[in-house]
Amino acid sequence: MSDFDILTSQNVSVKYNVAGVGNRIAATAIDYFFIGIWVFFLSAIVQLNFQVTNPVVLVILYSPVVFYQLLMEIFFNGQSAGKMMMKIRVMKTDGSTPSVLAYLLRWMFRLLDITFSMGSIAVITIAFTEKAQRLGDLAAGTTVIRIKTRTKLQELVPLTRDENYQPMFSEVVALNDKDISLLKKVLYKRAESPDPELVQKMAAHIRKATGIAAEMDDLQFLKTCLADYEFYALQEKSVL
Repeated sequence: MSDFDILTSQNVSVKYNVAGVGNRIAATAIDYFFIGIWVFFLSAIVQLNFQVTNPVVLVILYSPVVFYQLLMEIFFNGQSAGKMMMKIRVMKTDGSTPSVLAYLLRWMFRLLDITFSMGSIAVITIAFTEKAQRLGDLAAGTTVIRIKTRTKLQELVPLTRDENYQPMFSEVVALNDKDISLLKKVLYKRAESPDPELVQKMAAHIRKATGIAAEMDDLQFLKTCLADYEFYALQEKSVL
């Protein structure tokens, strides 16, 4: 239950780490802390009777308490204040960003998952479902993932800085930014934890996208394509 894979359109498997029960409980506790501060503040105003007796005004003042999770997740890319602090966020199980409807479904199920059951249903379903989903997640097709740290420097630095470098494949200019981003991730992952299958799939995608038919070891082929791409990218920037 610690992670799951999503196959991208480039036929490359991307691994996501789901947020565990502990992280999600901590995030919820933090959210309730901020909500408690807001309620305390409003209650103090009402008790002091600063002409806040109109029912409509009271509904408006207390509505952020009711809609807090929904509004935060919609406007802050699947994160509430607690989720931001715990570095987790809501994501669709296919890797895409949830729609407003998905966020709404998650929010509606909070009554059953968390409020009425004191969180027991949420804890049980998160603990025993494959992708750590509470009922609201199952209904919305979402889960909560741990946010990975920003791309490491090794992933961004060109593999070659040789000013006399001679590129082999001009066809790499057909690749887009998404292809190159995935290519860098595969190479960096390969350096940390060898995965021949992942390297092979990425090499097959690059060959298909560029039409390059050169016979070369997959790993060396990917490194060469990245170096060539960076060479042509630098050339283009120098012209501009």
